[in-house]
Amino acid sequence: MKVIKANKDVKFVFKPVTFLGSMEIAKAAMAANEQGKFIEVYEAFMTHNGQIDAAVIDEVLTNAGVDLAKAKEDMNSDKVKNAISAIAELSQKVEVRGVPTLVINGEPLQAIEEGPIQEAINKLK
Repeated sequence: MKVIKANKDVKFVFKPVTFLGSMEIAKAAMAANEQGKFIEVYEAFMTHNGQIDAAVIDEVLTNAGVDLAKAKEDMNSDKVKNAISAIAELSQKVEVRGVPTLVINGEPLQAIEEGPIQEAINKLK
């Protein structure tokens, strides 16, 4: 989040890639996106300690100010399912091997630390 805040001139796009056990989390994030709450939900999931089950998903969505009933409806919608399928296809094309993976100007970057991410951005500016 520090990198995002420090680079107002850079467009950041988040795409939840699914691996074993993460489909419901991705669906919840995409449903939250429909209500303009993707970042809040994404941050909550990324900083959660412990297993993420259905109760935690509901809690995260609610705490982020998401309409839970609408989110549950959206989680099962064709729109969200198609978006997740498209993300899966894209992740295969750019050869995502793990998460989080950053793609900066078409090049994958396996980093989660602020320094290497900012350095990669600076090289392109």
